[in-house]
Amino acid sequence: MGALRNPRHERFALELAEMKKPVDAYRIAGFTVSPGSGAANARKLARNPAVKKRVQELVARAIEYSDVTRIKTVVQIDRVARANLVDFFDVVFDDKKQPKLRLKDLSKLPRAMTDAVKSLKIKDDGAIELELHDKNQANFTLLKYLGGIPDDKPAQQVNIFASMSLDDQLALAGALERSVTGAAPKQLDLIAEEVGSASPNG
Repeated sequence: MGALRNPRHERFALELAEMKKPVDAYRIAGFTVSPGSGAANARKLARNPAVKKRVQELVARAIEYSDVTRIKTVVQIDRVARANLVDFFDVVFDDKKQPKLRLKDLSKLPRAMTDAVKSLKIKDDGAIELELHDKNQANFTLLKYLGGIPDDKPAQQVNIFASMSLDDQLALAGALERSVTGAAPKQLDLIAEEVGSASPNG
């Protein structure tokens, strides 16, 4: 069915699917809830066939994904990371005693193995092409999840001027400028003293 055309009706349906009371969902969706008729209007909209169908759709979707947990997702990724292509084949010998690879019956293999299968193609000549999901990406994902790879966010820089008053900022900037040109004493405590004297509380 998809989203309702009326944005407020869609929001109302979303809130009902979250088990909100009709009158609360009605208010959140942007409708005016008057003391006399607000609750009645909310119940009426909740009985609207399109809204009811949309709520049922949303609830069914929520139930479908209700058992998806973080640990299950990690286990799925780990299965891909540990998969080995040779485990899907047996070595058999033809009439001439030559070794050949034969694909195992995938329906009889455990889910822990077949979860790693991306695609299976049988070519016109009978050759079998088995492709597994990307092991490198799975290992990278696991490593990052387990903290083995640092976040790629840049280190946060601290602006010391942000916590200073304007007078303190001007005094420090002037003192630093004079120290660079050699006009100020070399002792840093004198610079700090000048900054303190510029402060109204100093």
